[in-house]
Amino acid sequence: MEDSIVRSTTMNALLDRIRDVGGAKEIHVRVACPPIVAPCFYGIDMSTIDQLIAPKYFSLDGELTEDAQQRLADDLGADSLRYLPVEALARAIDLPQSKLCQACVTGQYPTPVGQHLYQIACDNRGARVDSQRTYEQLAAAVGAG
Repeated sequence: MEDSIVRSTTMNALLDRIRDVGGAKEIHVRVACPPIVAPCFYGIDMSTIDQLIAPKYFSLDGELTEDAQQRLADDLGADSLRYLPVEALARAIDLPQSKLCQACVTGQYPTPVGQHLYQIACDNRGARVDSQRTYEQLAAAVGAG
């Protein structure tokens, strides 16, 4: 069981270790969070889409297809992988979805600035923009304007 897979570096190392040292014949990963498909601009250090593993496999429509989950499992070296669906987050803590920030799993930010930053991140996806974080790019643009 894993709490989340953000960049996949930890998961890759763990799965390799479980197979090599633990001798596991099968590994089935269950993730207690939906796929992280969008950066967090509210305090967590992930500000570009290209840093995240899930956008390479999942779209923002919330559909967790078995095929996409299996492709990620194969690339990580697991036999299977299943994520928690987005709608299960609010249900798990008995709160309405409207009371939660779910931007990192839906791409829908609770503030106009967050949504603007996300648009910048989407525009930069796959581009070799210098190493600035998305919010640093916004600050530079505001300062230049």
